[in-house]
Amino acid sequence: MAVLISISGQDRRGLVSAIAGRLFDLGFNLGDTSFAVLGTGFEFNAVAELPAGLAADEVRFALAEVPDLEGCEVAVRTFEYGATHDETGRATHSVTFRGGDQPGLLARLTEVLLDFGANIVRLNAERIPGSDGNAY
Repeated sequence: MAVLISISGQDRRGLVSAIAGRLFDLGFNLGDTSFAVLGTGFEFNAVAELPAGLAADEVRFALAEVPDLEGCEVAVRTFEYGATHDETGRATHSVTFRGGDQPGLLARLTEVLLDFGANIVRLNAERIPGSDGNAY
């Protein structure tokens, strides 16, 4: 059975190492995994097959006991989709845009990509403060 492991909280050094280490100790072989700093917080998500003999709640409790994850929100739930992506989930191109920040910018850019048949498989966007206004 595949599970989705989601953890979020205040960002600090060592989080990926602490999470990956505990999951390894529990017998996980991680599948698709992402980590992102969002503002001053973070979000970690991973899909993996639940090791034999473990329940999702046991994994959640084991992660919640990790000292580096104190105060973080930890969720482990059944992942009802395929644990491995097909061809449409593979990145074939990397596109970088940079410019002045404005409402709706991401929506308009993704609409153009969709017009060309693109399937966005990974997205990273950030607002960067500057002396001449925000860049995005």
